[in-house]
Amino acid sequence: MTPASKGARPMNRIAIASVGALGVAVVLTGAVLFSTGAGNAAGATTPPTGVAAVPKPPTPEEAFKTECGACHMAYPPGLLPVRSWLAIMGDLGNHFGENASLDEATATAIADYLFANAADTSGTGSGILRGLKASDVPLRITDTPWWQRQHTEVPDSAFARANVKSKSNCLACHGDGSGDN
Repeated sequence: MTPASKGARPMNRIAIASVGALGVAVVLTGAVLFSTGAGNAAGATTPPTGVAAVPKPPTPEEAFKTECGACHMAYPPGLLPVRSWLAIMGDLGNHFGENASLDEATATAIADYLFANAADTSGTGSGILRGLKASDVPLRITDTPWWQRQHTEVPDSAFARANVKSKSNCLACHGDGSGDN
């Protein structure tokens, strides 16, 4: 369960703080801008003493890895087509039996990342899509013909091992999830 699923917080925050005689600092999603004023040169990018800079917001890929990876492996987006990611992101309130709801900005950023890197948009998914009908919307990578072809020689008993537990635990056998281990 991620912090965002416990209660969505807005991503965009604006804070205005008085800085010296006439200077005002405005902080908006990680960008710190300073007005000219006593002790501030035009275009200054270093916050005056006592004003902390706000960290840069995460990239869509970082948000994906943080939010999705908080509960399970952040599966590579290229393992499913856009239609599958659309279905998954469209029902985060019931994400495989869990509430994985996110605030709108985070969900949109993650969805955009998934769609841009999906098997049918990234330019690398021809093998992934082989055998998958245009009407098929697999919600699990293990339901794709590609995954099933890759694992034909793996006995069901291997997935039942205590250190593996299920077909979705890629890291148990592949370490980093790349399949190169």
